[in-house]
Amino acid sequence: MLKILHKDYKDKVKRLLSVMLPIIGTQIAIMGMNFFDASMSGQAGDADLAGAAIGGNIWMPVQTCFAGILLAAMPLIANLLGAGEKEKISTVVRHGMLLAVAFSVLIIVGGVIFLPPFLQGMGLAPEVYHIALWYMAGLGIGVLPFFLITPLRSLVDTLGYTKLSMKIYLLALPVNACLNYVLIFGKLGLPRLGGIGAGVATGITFWLLLVMFAVVVTKLQPFKQYDVLGLVRPVKQLVAEYLRIGVPMGVAIFMETSIFGVVALFIAKFGTEVIAAHQAALNFSSLIYMFPMSFSLALTIVVGVEYGAK
Repeated sequence: MLKILHKDYKDKVKRLLSVMLPIIGTQIAIMGMNFFDASMSGQAGDADLAGAAIGGNIWMPVQTCFAGILLAAMPLIANLLGAGEKEKISTVVRHGMLLAVAFSVLIIVGGVIFLPPFLQGMGLAPEVYHIALWYMAGLGIGVLPFFLITPLRSLVDTLGYTKLSMKIYLLALPVNACLNYVLIFGKLGLPRLGGIGAGVATGITFWLLLVMFAVVVTKLQPFKQYDVLGLVRPVKQLVAEYLRIGVPMGVAIFMETSIFGVVALFIAKFGTEVIAAHQAALNFSSLIYMFPMSFSLALTIVVGVEYGAK
């Protein structure tokens, strides 16, 4: 009890909370995009909501798995900060972006080959199958920027600027909502895409987020000094270390998020209305999951710095 009341302990808890609370805001903003996809697709019709829900629940475990691997940048950067080896941070971030490109190519090729037969095997209604397939194609527009963002965000967050990441995602949220409205319902002279439009809108939003993070890390201090954008010659040992730390992280997050997503795939045979109702409930449970997820990310940063400093 006395240890808990110690000033040093209080300072560490205060530091942890200062890192964690903005991360919660960021994760809620990310979930907000999924919420807008589902709720606005639902306004277009049950088939649109069901198709977007199936597509979203296939995408969620995939994105969290590979993004989890890329989150290895957080402990690697934190260790370097703690050890005072800031000159090596650029190499870590660039390797993360190199892996992001490789993962994006792998996912896009895998989606083209395996997604149509996988959806066909689920016994979906023809209109739901069509929307789910092309919703995923729309998301495919943003696969590359989504993964490239992760190492850049890891740099921003690990340096202690989690509020900045939160502001970027909160700024992108209303843009995503507007794009959803325009593309789902066919406004401004564009064709009505229904649930497919939600996927396209999210894909475009990922590009916007990438541009904002790129501007931040190249124009603002203290990020500018690290010079993280550019080509890098792969270092076998660093790639191995990245994967050694990242793969267990990615697999763990994949197992956690699969709990949410896999249920939608099991109930697909029960019809469009059941899928739509499940997605409405899933939005809430996924939101709750963001709290422990944010806590773990904050701990990764704070413990990583302490570990690097021995």
